[in-house]
Amino acid sequence: MERIFLIKYVLAGANRRAGHLPMLAKDSNREIRRRVAENDCCTQDLLSVLSNDNDAEVRTAVGLNTHTRIETLMMLSHDPNPDVRFMLASASYVPKKVLNDLCLDDNPYVQMRACETLSKLAMGKK
Repeated sequence: MERIFLIKYVLAGANRRAGHLPMLAKDSNREIRRRVAENDCCTQDLLSVLSNDNDAEVRTAVGLNTHTRIETLMMLSHDPNPDVRFMLASASYVPKKVLNDLCLDDNPYVQMRACETLSKLAMGKK
């Protein structure tokens, strides 16, 4: 069983061929699904599907993937889990529209982080 997990884990992170990613995105193991969401070869459509995953770490990985559509990021900015929103608020490559939305979050930590990220971007820092 451990060997199968290891093979799936390596395949989920492989950047050569993305044809196996849709199958792995449905895997019962959340670590495999998270690895797919982290993959630079993951399509925007598949990232959109994974943004509805029941695991917060998978949704966070979708939010941190630089290929995720702004519409998906906007949806994640209202995720029920504040950890997902906090990580999104920490990413300097997230569009300002999303960060502005997160500055109005109900969670003060998410608010503060989003505003800090916007402030750093305004000063030219990453």
